Amino acid sequence: MVTKYHKGRHSLFLYNSEIFYAFTQDILRSPTSSTQYNLQDNTWFVRQETQGPFDYGDSALITNAGGKKMKSKTITDPYKSSAQSQVAVWTISKTSKHKKEAMQVLNLLNTDKTLLNNITWGLEGTQWNFTDKAKGKIKITNKYKPNTFIGAWMMGNNKNLYTQDSTTEAMIKKRDQSIKDAKTSAALGFNPDTSSLKTEITNLSNVMSKYLDILNTGTADPVPTIKKMDKELKAAGYDKVQKELQKQYDAFLAKQ
Repeated sequence: MVTKYHKGRHSLFLYNSEIFYAFTQDILRSPTSSTQYNLQDNTWFVRQETQGPFDYGDSALITNAGGKKMKSKTITDPYKSSAQSQVAVWTISKTSKHKKEAMQVLNLLNTDKTLLNNITWGLEGTQWNFTDKAKGKIKITNKYKPNTFIGAWMMGNNKNLYTQDSTTEAMIKKRDQSIKDAKTSAALGFNPDTSSLKTEITNLSNVMSKYLDILNTGTADPVPTIKKMDKELKAAGYDKVQKELQKQYDAFLAKQ
């Protein structure tokens, strides 16, 4: 699923140039998998991803894909929305026996540059080295393995992160401007009460789990499959959920 991020993330198409020729030669063959194709694998030609201002163009995605050459095309505007503002919310459990210590850790993640960058990039001298320490510029080594470190956008103050030496000042200025220009969703702050819809939502989730992978990977013919999926969604309670959520959303907008 493609999402929009709370600091101005947007959806985009990615083209993996390394397998373009193979794709065009093999376009009529059946898909090789009915499960998700990983970004770093040479098993896809075009896909949808989510990109944010701190990705600095395609640099973060290329790094996560192990250096594979890609080109991206934006297909949505960046938005600030309720769903994405909650993507990286860190909380402390009310049953925790160490609330104070947990808060201290969260504070460190937002203030301690060394801790945040070690979690994001790995160890200096092993996974990366400074190219300009004063400016916080680094170059990753071949020991840096994509997807083995936590995503930078998931925690901490992104402005405390070191940037790769390929990230230019122009990219940074564009980042700041994109955050400033990000549109605000009309639904920002809307959190529906779904307590009366638990059964229907569970049923709908089961239907979507049944069809998402085979549609996303091209395993199934989309036209008849989507018709079948829609029919099952209706039977699972889609109309009831949509009606209740629309009622709550209308009430939310009336108070704005």
